[in-house]
Amino acid sequence: MKLLVLLSALSTAAFGNIPHLPLELSFEESKAIYASMDAGQRKGIKNTSIRTAIAGGERLSQWIDLINSQRSETSAIRLTSKETQRGIPVESPSKYGPSTIEQKLNELIRDMPESMTNIIYNQGDLTQTTPIEDAIFIEWGRKVSRLYQSAVRWETFKPWRSQMAQRRFRDIRGFYHLRKIQDLDQTLQAYTTLSTDEQNQLKSHLEMICLNTTQNESSCAREFMSALSASKLVEFKNRYWNRSKRIWNSFFDIVNPRRDVTWESPTLMEVIFKDPKNSKIAHWLKDNVEDEFQIPELNWSLEMNFVERGFGLSHLEFQKNTTPHVSGGNKIVMDANTPLEEYNVRWTIRHEYGHILRLPDCYHEFYLPEENLMMSYQLDISDLMCSRVGAMNERIYNELKSVYFKR
Repeated sequence: MKLLVLLSALSTAAFGNIPHLPLELSFEESKAIYASMDAGQRKGIKNTSIRTAIAGGERLSQWIDLINSQRSETSAIRLTSKETQRGIPVESPSKYGPSTIEQKLNELIRDMPESMTNIIYNQGDLTQTTPIEDAIFIEWGRKVSRLYQSAVRWETFKPWRSQMAQRRFRDIRGFYHLRKIQDLDQTLQAYTTLSTDEQNQLKSHLEMICLNTTQNESSCAREFMSALSASKLVEFKNRYWNRSKRIWNSFFDIVNPRRDVTWESPTLMEVIFKDPKNSKIAHWLKDNVEDEFQIPELNWSLEMNFVERGFGLSHLEFQKNTTPHVSGGNKIVMDANTPLEEYNVRWTIRHEYGHILRLPDCYHEFYLPEENLMMSYQLDISDLMCSRVGAMNERIYNELKSVYFKR
């Protein structure tokens, strides 16, 4: 099978050349990924449900384009908004793959209004108007879009399943849950007095932090039972705690900070950016970044200043059919096909500018071979760098301050 080619649009992750795809991509971003697929990869999609889910999403996109061609900008059909973002919390990770896509596709075809099903999945003639109320059309359109996105994402990562499986060893959920337990050592010492559910949860969490270090599930299971029989669960936890903590911190800590950031006044952080030479884009960029990177309660804000030239300047480029990303640490690449006014586009430039400041992504995704599913979650859905429902917060402020503030 030919490997997926994502053009220059996709940066690569640390594990081999796995395509780097942010979680919660928009419909437009997923379409760009599918458009960049190698023709052989598209033809190689054998699973009927996945092929149908992708074809349905493409059909919906054509239909929305036709409907919007008859409408003004303010009345156009849009599937994304700030209010519809969901987030993927650690407590409720997302799983997707052939089995879940088939199940959700069958439910969609069964439950969606027939007037939409006929056009989206049965190739009925496209109409210039919505056959039902806009709100209902958008509600079901989002479900078609989400299924399409899962199918495209699955096909993108399918050639990399063995590498994605190795990412499981950075699954930090065990540490996440254990660190929230007050008096953890006392709880572990009282393990045998706990309910069966509580014991099973602790066992799972402890084996997971072991897995962060040993990368061997069977070995961790044996070690846990040995520690339990010897009443040494606290020692078991301590043996693996620091490694898990380092993995956790790697999702949040700035590495290789910028040298062109000025933060001398406690209330103002100043940054420079290459002038886009387009007033509309310049205003859009500055307004979004400065609106996001501020903490009114602390009387703190970021100020972006445009300059003509300079070594290693951060800058902005637009490319067609691209997944937004930061390339080389300085270049933000955005999709030229998506309107600047879209909520997801406005959120994305704020998130990507976080990467310019060297803030890492705080979400995780990996493959579960035993289930033939991908799993993903966000470490904090309230955080700008973790989730599309997230925003600038005191955690980000403190990290920026620890690195850039010159006392």
